[in-house]
Amino acid sequence: MGLEKRQTKELEKLIQAQLNENSKTPLILVTHHVNIQAYTGKVVNVGDMVLVKVNKNGQYLSHQIYPSP
Repeated sequence: MGLEKRQTKELEKLIQAQLNENSKTPLILVTHHVNIQAYTGKVVNVGDMVLVKVNKNGQYLSHQIYPSP
């Protein structure tokens, strides 16, 4: 498994663990656009905010992009 896929799987595990701990608390992560692209498959611009919907296993379902002002 390549580094990108391994890191994305680790991200899913982190999100899953946080959801298991407290599913009602929003999880805010700050990262680089290349990581967002690896996780969502979508290219975003620098400074954009991305709200991602995930399943109980931390896997990507959908997203909404909020462009940087």
